[in-house]
Amino acid sequence: MYIVPDLLTVEEQPVPGFGYDTALRFVLQYDFLPASVLPRFMVQLHTRIVEGEQWRTGTALEDPIFKSKAVVKADRDEKRLYLWVNGPDRDSRRNFFNFIRKTLHDIHDSFEKLTVTELVPVPGHDDIFIEYAELVGYEEMGLTDYPVGKLRRKFPVGEMLSGLEAPERRQPRRHAPVKVFVSYSHKDAEYKDELVTALAYLSRMEEIELWQDGRIEAGMEWRKEIFEKLAEAEIVICLVSSNFIASDFCYSIELKEALEGHEAGTKIVVPIQIKTCAWTKLPFGKIQGLPPEPISSYSPRDDGWGEVFAGMEGAVKRVRKKR
Repeated sequence: MYIVPDLLTVEEQPVPGFGYDTALRFVLQYDFLPASVLPRFMVQLHTRIVEGEQWRTGTALEDPIFKSKAVVKADRDEKRLYLWVNGPDRDSRRNFFNFIRKTLHDIHDSFEKLTVTELVPVPGHDDIFIEYAELVGYEEMGLTDYPVGKLRRKFPVGEMLSGLEAPERRQPRRHAPVKVFVSYSHKDAEYKDELVTALAYLSRMEEIELWQDGRIEAGMEWRKEIFEKLAEAEIVICLVSSNFIASDFCYSIELKEALEGHEAGTKIVVPIQIKTCAWTKLPFGKIQGLPPEPISSYSPRDDGWGEVFAGMEGAVKRVRKKR
């Protein structure tokens, strides 16, 4: 099925059960709102669009990993893009919000001289906004409260910002993305693609640089490219199955080098059992894998990939601490 945003209905479609009142809310104010911003956004995140809940100037999105839902609306008269995100907990909401926000940033960067101001609503007053950059500036200056004169009240800066993202995300990045290598049997390419999707948030937020041999381009010396990327990797993910164990290249070459790095403390090996197989007595069987059960046993499989995502977040933090 194809979605052509400019051919969608003009009328706003209902989003049943979505709690706008309890959602994380964010606004982007443009000096000029290019007509292509929202269509391009919808195309980039088309796999997360909720069928029947999209229209020409807005869409609902769902993410199976974060188990969160969002609504994005454009108001061309006000030159604004409105964003609401709901989820089971604060971390889920924040993660999905930052995934969406980074997608929009990438689109904005493709325009020359496009000015976009990010606005945060004052708690309890959705018609009053504070510039996100202003709040970050207050925090960096050590000021804990932001005064709003018309309300004759002060609002906690840290609380407003932490509702959007974890404090460490507001600090300047001092580290390059963690290099992640994926070792898998080509017979399990379907699971490799699901892994890439599950870790898309970490890739998009530049927390990781994920490499798998599907990225080898025509003309490259594939063995040389694989060994270079494996040597650079700080985390090696092994998609474990009978196919993986039977593959001489995966088991005897890639895994051997990865385990040597793991023992030396230069790499972290993360086994992910995708299908039931006898692997616990093998050389990497003593390493704690993700998730606790094979991915194939989860229904839906996204539940298993959600646990993989959470485990990978922890692995990335461990790498950063070791650097």
